[in-house]
Amino acid sequence: MWRRRSVWVGAVVAVLVALVVTSALAIGGPTPSLPSAEVRLGGRPVAMAAGEHALWVTGPDGKLWKVSPAKGRASQHRSVGKVRPSSVAAGAGGVWVVGPGSPWVWRFDPAPFKAEERIRVSGHPFAVAAAPGAVWVAIPDRHLLVRIDPKSKHVVAKIRVEALEPRAVAVAGKAVWVAEPGVAVARVDPRKKRVMQVIRLNGGKAAPGTSVLSCAMAVGEGTVWVANPGGTVSRIDPSKDRLSGSIDVGGAPAGIAAGGGSVWVTDAEGNGIGRIDPKTDRVTATLPVGAGAACVAVTPKAVWVADTDDGTVTRFGG
Repeated sequence: MWRRRSVWVGAVVAVLVALVVTSALAIGGPTPSLPSAEVRLGGRPVAMAAGEHALWVTGPDGKLWKVSPAKGRASQHRSVGKVRPSSVAAGAGGVWVVGPGSPWVWRFDPAPFKAEERIRVSGHPFAVAAAPGAVWVAIPDRHLLVRIDPKSKHVVAKIRVEALEPRAVAVAGKAVWVAEPGVAVARVDPRKKRVMQVIRLNGGKAAPGTSVLSCAMAVGEGTVWVANPGGTVSRIDPSKDRLSGSIDVGGAPAGIAAGGGSVWVTDAEGNGIGRIDPKTDRVTATLPVGAGAACVAVTPKAVWVADTDDGTVTRFGG
C-alpha cells in the first residue's frame, strides 16, 4: 500500500513540476501562462500603450480608456472627437492619440485624465511614439515623419521618408525607426533630420482590404522587431542596420511588443498570442486570447492584449 501511495505522490509531483516548467517557458519571468483577467471596455480596442502609470487603450470607436494595471480594470474613458484612433503613446508628460480620421494629434493629461490640446499636422497621421523631449508622428500618405515638441506643442521638424509608407514608429536611444511592415524599415537620425538607412523586408504586403496596425513594430531586447503580414517576424540588428533573422510565426501577425526577456506577437486570425524567445528565435508558446487580437503591451508584471471583436483586454499575469 505504501509503495503504491509513493508512486501516486511521485506522479503528482512530476505533473506539478512539469506545469511549473511549462509556465516558465511559456512566458519568461513572473507571468503565468494562462489568462488571469479580462477587462471589458464596451468598445472596439485596437491600440494600446503602457506609461504614465497606466495602460491606455483606444480604437476606431473614438474613445480612449485608462486601465489601472494594479486593479486590472478600466477606470475612465474620454472621447477623441472625430478621430478614428489607430495609435496611442504614453510619455513626454502626456498621452498622445492619432488616427486617420483627422489631421490632429490629441494630447491628454494623464492625471487628471482629460483632453488638453490638439496639434495639427500634415495629412492623416497613423502612428505615434513618445520619448523624452519628443513626440514622433508617422503620416503614410505624405511619406512624412513629424516631430512635435511636447513643451511648446508645436511641430518642429518634418522628415521625408520616400522609401516607404511609414505606418509604425518607435524610438530607441538616439535613433527613430519607421516601418512599412512587410516592405521596409528606415532608421532616422533626429539630429540630422534625415533617413540614414533603409532595410528591406521580405514579409509580404497586406492583402487587399486588410490594414496593417500601427503597433506592428517594437524595440526591445536589443533588437527592432517587425510583424509582417505574410506570417513572419523580422529581426533587425540596430547596431549594424541590417536584417539579422526572420521567424516564421504563421497566421496573420498583427501587434508586437518586447519586454521581460520575451517578444510577443498577436495573431488576428487565430485569436492568439505567441511568445518568441529572443535568444533562440523560436516560438515557445501560443496562448489563447479574445476574438480579433490586435495590439499587445507589456507592463512590469503582465502582458495585455486588445481583443477588438470582443471589446475586451486580456491580461496575462499581474
